[in-house]
Amino acid sequence: MKKPYKRLTQQQWLGRALDLLAKKGGKLIIDNLVSDLGVTKGSFYWHFKDRDDFLEKLLNYWMSEYTQKVAVLVNEIEASPEERLFRLMEFILNDKYSQYDMAVRSWATLEPKVAKVIRKVDRLRYNYIRNLFEEMGFSGDELEMRTSTLLTFEAFQHGSTITSTKQKKEARLKLRHAFFIRK
Repeated sequence: MKKPYKRLTQQQWLGRALDLLAKKGGKLIIDNLVSDLGVTKGSFYWHFKDRDDFLEKLLNYWMSEYTQKVAVLVNEIEASPEERLFRLMEFILNDKYSQYDMAVRSWATLEPKVAKVIRKVDRLRYNYIRNLFEEMGFSGDELEMRTSTLLTFEAFQHGSTITSTKQKKEARLKLRHAFFIRK
């Protein structure tokens, strides 16, 4: 029996492409993506002009949904920079805002266009985190060390194979936050 045809929106294509990239790694090949999604190649071309268009939209989607969106959420909170930093860390952990980072970074080793977007995303994230620490009064090497260490941890925490309970993750989040804001 033939599978029923699925209609995917462009947003669903992009989300599922990230899921597939995270699950299987490597390079996104359109034929493999179409096959894994159980749709026709015509569906792909309905939403995207070509592979380059798809790549551009996918990377913009990843940057928007997993970097810019969390910054907007944190900026809406009227609180001290310490509290906003905690909420940022909490959003990243609980809402899995870095869940695709390892896969996209791995993909960047095979695709120069992806590497270019990684650099842009890293710069956006770095500046955002740096501004929070700067508001807390950190400067110089102390500011740069805190910023780069937190940025690196947050980008790679979902790639860790170490598992723990939700309670332990939340307790570690509080300890990590206390560590980063300690003067």
